[in-house]
Amino acid sequence: MVRPIHRNASASEVKQFYKLSNFTVPVLRLTVIVHQLVNIKDAVNQLNAISRFADDLQTHCATQCINISSKLRRNSIIIVAILVGIPLVIFSPIILYSFSNPIVTAPIILREAVVVLIPLQLESVYFDDADFIIQCDIVSEFYRQIEMVLVNKEDHLSRNCGSVHLAEVRKWHQFLLRNRKIVGQIGTTTKTPQLLALLEVTTNLTLFMYTICKLVTSSGTSFVENFVAKTVTIYVVVCFIRLYFKTRKAENVTAAEVRVHDALFALNEFPQAIEVQLELQGMRNTITATPSRIAFGNYVVLHKGVIITIFAQVVTYLIVLLQFDSARS
Repeated sequence: MVRPIHRNASASEVKQFYKLSNFTVPVLRLTVIVHQLVNIKDAVNQLNAISRFADDLQTHCATQCINISSKLRRNSIIIVAILVGIPLVIFSPIILYSFSNPIVTAPIILREAVVVLIPLQLESVYFDDADFIIQCDIVSEFYRQIEMVLVNKEDHLSRNCGSVHLAEVRKWHQFLLRNRKIVGQIGTTTKTPQLLALLEVTTNLTLFMYTICKLVTSSGTSFVENFVAKTVTIYVVVCFIRLYFKTRKAENVTAAEVRVHDALFALNEFPQAIEVQLELQGMRNTITATPSRIAFGNYVVLHKGVIITIFAQVVTYLIVLLQFDSARS
């Protein structure tokens, strides 16, 4: 999507950028597709576990006469609509502009094919992000429902001066462990797509920033008036927005579990049998010892610090590229 627009711009460097950029995205998407086909059984098991846990939790709430409203379905539809609509809104004018103007999209690849395939590949990337965000919302909602059960029990004890039964606490502990298992499976089932997405973002941001530097430093090149430069800037902003929302959803999972811990701690104000106290303490220890978090294997724990890490890597790689460019010139 970037071409030499001035005789002082380095055509060979931009051509290498073409090859790397147009090769990386299809290969990463093909890898993700193959991985998802191979591990489709794990994805189905994850969906079944979520469905069974939702039914069991709703049944328990119904037996306790707890009415918990949820906007999860509506929010999921909104997430899919936004994340699928964003690339359509962004890339539709780019496709039309590229077809109506002689823009070089790749030095050795058919222009029409690249103009259509790259947006379709990016569309699938946004769909993966929507799947990840929805799963995070689901487990956060499960934690919220568990918290509401505990709060309702606390209100009941404060009004009736009763005590918690051991079987009830064990049921809560079972719900907690099942939801934590689902949280762990989110990182496992989405590990490959999300890690490759982070790699793609880091690589493309580095190359795009390098290309912008070449455009800015080329004499006779107007950054503000250049269509490609503005397109690249939009891409950079959208990448960081995507990453920010994913990290925010991952942190919401941990925050939801912390609220469950606080609700458990509030039950200590009421007199309990020693067995009940030990079970409640075990639940609190489970949360405090290993808080729930979205981890992609042993590689990345998703939180907002990842954005700073990627930005630091991009700046480091950009400095190295500019140093090589300066030494060669």
